[in-house]
Amino acid sequence: MKKTTICMFLLKEIRYDARVQKEAKTLAKNGHKVLIFYIKKDNANFLYPGVTLVPFGKAQVKHKNLSPKSRFLYSLKKPFRLVKNLLAYKRYLDFVIKWLLENGYKSDLAFHCHDLPALPIGLCCSAKFGGKVVYDSHELYPEMTGRGSLEKIIYTLIESNLIKRADIVISANEPRAEIMSKKYKISLPVVIKNYPDEEQSNNANIKLRNQLGIEKETVIIIYIGGLQGGRALTNLVEAMNFIESGAVLLLIGYGNLTTALKEKVEVEGLTERVIIMPPINPSEIHGYLKQADLGVAFYENISLNNWLAAPNKMYDYIMADTPVLVGNQPGISEEVAQYNVGLICETLEPNAIAKTITKYITNEGLIQKLKSNCKDNKQLFLWSTQEQKLLNIYSHLERGLLSCKKFA
Repeated sequence: MKKTTICMFLLKEIRYDARVQKEAKTLAKNGHKVLIFYIKKDNANFLYPGVTLVPFGKAQVKHKNLSPKSRFLYSLKKPFRLVKNLLAYKRYLDFVIKWLLENGYKSDLAFHCHDLPALPIGLCCSAKFGGKVVYDSHELYPEMTGRGSLEKIIYTLIESNLIKRADIVISANEPRAEIMSKKYKISLPVVIKNYPDEEQSNNANIKLRNQLGIEKETVIIIYIGGLQGGRALTNLVEAMNFIESGAVLLLIGYGNLTTALKEKVEVEGLTERVIIMPPINPSEIHGYLKQADLGVAFYENISLNNWLAAPNKMYDYIMADTPVLVGNQPGISEEVAQYNVGLICETLEPNAIAKTITKYITNEGLIQKLKSNCKDNKQLFLWSTQEQKLLNIYSHLERGLLSCKKFA
């Protein structure tokens, strides 16, 4: 049977989207030709045999540097940007169709849509060329942090209408899959988790302690990711006031809280105990994590999407044999408890965080036990355990055996 050519649609930059890259590699190495249409921001460095990158235009200018007044006015216009974006969608769709026709792709196509903004593109292409549509929902899109009430309503209406027209729906974890199934009365989406690729987990040639002048006996608590709201980072920094001096906190990343966090570190007198570093190359992440003793993955209950997060970082920590510190939230805490690969904070208040960390860093036996559990169980959290689900989707779609049906 001829392998389907898979058109992936991503309405953002691909450089740091590990999920899209892993899925494309899996499909390509199993005989599919993969075309990734994405929004060009700069030159992408993702190259893999059988995967073709097709950049379109430039990413929109972010509004994070606007003045408070301008940001307020901008927020009022958010719902109306949906109308404005229809023109952008039309240009994107015209570009995709023209590119496919000019390059001889007229049949044997499937359309893999990464998140809700890409789903209308895939459905329009399916109507034009035929072929199945896969909706890969990275997020609970209507419920993302920062959505206003009107935005939630509009995005829910859009998703409710379009999701039933997809042949298969994919979710990043079980709690999100269950919510989508109940909310839209569809079959339970296929769960494909954000586990790391083993090929990306082999760079350990990092001398973090030497680089930062951290003593061998000092416990390193690490967070890698966006320095943004919803991660309890301010509380995490404040918690260092209540933790004994034999530990340092390392925050690696950038975001809209970077300046505020640096100021808080200064005000709290924690400059020798909290180190904030800029983002690092993805190929270096594993090496940094290998040097740490505890990895933090907090998600506050500020939106449904944030509360039911499906983070890469938690599994990156486990791959590096670094126990994780998480909040008591669905999905994440259950996996941590099941495999005993970390600690769970009952609340994300500074005192509770400090108490949980102190329990860990003052018990060498607990440290070694949790690190050993990470080492023993990390094979369960590899991308290779998820690959077959993705391949089965396309195998079944090619044979017409699988589709996303409404409940009767």
